[in-house]
Amino acid sequence: MSTRTVEPKIVKLCKVEKVKGDVNN
Repeated sequence: MSTRTVEPKIVKLCKVEKVKGDVNN
C-alpha cells in the first residue's frame, strides 16, 4: 500500500537529481 505512493516519489527524486546533475555538468 505505502510502496505505491513512495515509489513515484523516489522516481521523481531520481529524475530531479539527474536533471540537477545534467545542469551542473
